[in-house]
Amino acid sequence: MAKVTSTWRADGQEQAHKVGTGGISRRTEEQDLKNDRQKSEIGGSEHTLVSRKQSRNQLQTPPNQEKVVSNSDKEPQERKLDQLQKAVNGEKKEKQRLTQQMREREEVMHKLQLEIGSMKQDLDDAKDKNQRLREENQTLLKVVGQLTS
Repeated sequence: MAKVTSTWRADGQEQAHKVGTGGISRRTEEQDLKNDRQKSEIGGSEHTLVSRKQSRNQLQTPPNQEKVVSNSDKEPQERKLDQLQKAVNGEKKEKQRLTQQMREREEVMHKLQLEIGSMKQDLDDAKDKNQRLREENQTLLKVVGQLTS
């Protein structure tokens, strides 16, 4: 049988080239090639099973290299992640502390506002009483003045 090789054209379609073919074997090889091809649903290009496997293998990184990269990158990434998590936790605690302080201060402000309202009422009552006492004093002074005259 003849050897079948494949190359890619500029438009992205694979071309099969047969080397050392002759007569009847050429027709059989062409039929085999057609039977082995699968039509790609996306883009309409044809790829043989072999070319798909080769493409897949080229895209994948070797497992050993991936482990080395991930292990060497993993430690600094984990340290950075731990630092960031600690920072986030610290910020959350700070936020909780400040939120609690704000609530406490709002409660104090509310109590002070109630107290101010109460004191204003007491002040108004004292002013009214003062005014009434002044009027009584004036009346008493008039009566004393009439009695002495």
